[in-house]
Amino acid sequence: MVNIWILSFGLPINFLNCILLKPILAADFEFPDLNLHKLAFGSCHNLKYANESNVNELWESVIQQDVQAWLWTGDAIYPKARHGRIAELEVMEQQYNTMKSFKGYAKLIQQVPVFGTWDDHDYGGNDGGYDMPDRQKRAQLYWNFLYNTTNIPLHHDPNA
Repeated sequence: MVNIWILSFGLPINFLNCILLKPILAADFEFPDLNLHKLAFGSCHNLKYANESNVNELWESVIQQDVQAWLWTGDAIYPKARHGRIAELEVMEQQYNTMKSFKGYAKLIQQVPVFGTWDDHDYGGNDGGYDMPDRQKRAQLYWNFLYNTTNIPLHHDPNA
């Protein structure tokens, strides 16, 4: 069983003593025997600053920590639009494939499960979200990257 705790900062100060932490049982149905001790996480992976050497060094250092899982916390890519402010689907797919082609990352995803959540750049734009065109296709590209496969059935609200 995995417990995730959410700290609620939006409550008035007098409620903090009563409702500070709210436990959520997460993933019990998928991972009933998961006993997580070491999780690595990261975000804001900009290929603009990456080359084969420093990227593989980064992922090798994560692998050496003997983590049980990797968690993307947003902005796994920073796709640059060819025209306008929103990256084309082909550009996004190419960047996700580039990420998966780095030997260090490829090794990591073969050794540990990868989970994550998207942020604006994972959908192809800065500060974009609900208003992005082709949201479902953009989401599908991200989930395919995240789970290292294709055609992951989306289990979320299509309006999200």
